[in-house]
Amino acid sequence: MGKQVKTVAAFSQDELGEKIWKVRSAKNVEFSDGTAKTGVGISTAFTQDGSALSLNGVPLVDSVFTVQEYADGSYKERYALLADGDLYAWNDAEQTFEDLRMLGGRMKAVGVTSAVDKGEVQDVMLAGKGGVLFMRGLETTVESVAPVLPSACFALGRYFFVEKPYTLWYSKPYAPRDHADSINDGGNIRLPSEYGTIVGIAAVKEYVYVFYEYGISRIKVGGSAREFRVYPLAYGGGKIHGDSLGVSAIGEQQIVFLADDGLYSLHGEHAKRICKELAIRPLHGEYPCYHAEFDGKYFLSYMSDDGTRKAVVADMETGKGYFAFAPAGLSGFAGKAYCCDGGYLRRLSAFDGELPSGETYTFETENVAIGKGRKTLDYLELLGEGECHVWVRSDMGEWKGDFSMQNGKASRSLALRGKDFVFTFTLEKGCILRGLRAEFQSPDGKGV
Repeated sequence: MGKQVKTVAAFSQDELGEKIWKVRSAKNVEFSDGTAKTGVGISTAFTQDGSALSLNGVPLVDSVFTVQEYADGSYKERYALLADGDLYAWNDAEQTFEDLRMLGGRMKAVGVTSAVDKGEVQDVMLAGKGGVLFMRGLETTVESVAPVLPSACFALGRYFFVEKPYTLWYSKPYAPRDHADSINDGGNIRLPSEYGTIVGIAAVKEYVYVFYEYGISRIKVGGSAREFRVYPLAYGGGKIHGDSLGVSAIGEQQIVFLADDGLYSLHGEHAKRICKELAIRPLHGEYPCYHAEFDGKYFLSYMSDDGTRKAVVADMETGKGYFAFAPAGLSGFAGKAYCCDGGYLRRLSAFDGELPSGETYTFETENVAIGKGRKTLDYLELLGEGECHVWVRSDMGEWKGDFSMQNGKASRSLALRGKDFVFTFTLEKGCILRGLRAEFQSPDGKGV
């Protein structure tokens, strides 16, 4: 019999090569520089006093944020929720979320600072169907009851929100509750566009970006209001989903958003497709998106065109991504990410945590055709760290085995005949798979 050794130096979702095995499907696994490793996990969120945050009695959570409550000479962080049109806040004494007030619809929470407290986020602005409200601690002040877009941002001391279809409101610098018309301070701008109505806004440094259904504009907001200048940006992509706008929390700031034709990154004046290796096809219609930005990642939950809710995690530095579990209550605030699982509020992390119940870190290769005719796969060596389960299938049978990679590798003997082979890898948390070495035997003595 002839022997052929096959060495795989990389796993990829979008590349082919002599030593690259292409990945056909994957979930909760991140691919970077040819390696496969476990993706984002969740862990229990705790209050500053160490209490787990039970969601007992709270309906479907739409958004999670924190407020700073002043007590006993210092500020204390308190968790708050937007759920089913109501505002909730954590009650330490009762160890539960307390329903504070009805808001009437989806809202966006944005941290804002005042002239007195420029160094710290002291207020939270809520903008959406219930109007515009401010929270300082657990005290809420209604600024306006007129419905606005559930999209808002804070830049250079000013807060911005949108009154449909084309009006952008802004506040006086470091006076978030003052947006009275003024030539230099607060006021509004009408921004009609041939690209449809405004669907969302986001801020990066001294710029506010206005997203329409089919276009993008940029406003430089430094200086007085009379100096605001609006510049249209080139964009030729699909219809934009305004509730998907996310701004990177670390590194070179950029905006990531979902459009009908895929995921985009906007850096400066240029928007480009990212995660092209993934088939991201959102369902047309008014289906909400949920997102969070943390640890250099953008985590998006959206309704797919197959009628199921899916999630994708994009690396905001490389533009690569992977499909992941779609958590309930996904939201981000102040560089932290949250979701709901098992009746508790959870934190998301790219570095630790576990998967929700029923989820696995799994990926599957395309059919691996080694030479011609039938052969026997009789040896498999994995290169990497941690533990991994492997399932190999051929047209003549299957084989399953566990690998524990000590000192960078682990091997198993097997005897699986077939013409083509499909490999499915299920990783344990923390596992990194850098490559493999497989030995095949052909019956004709000529190798494979």
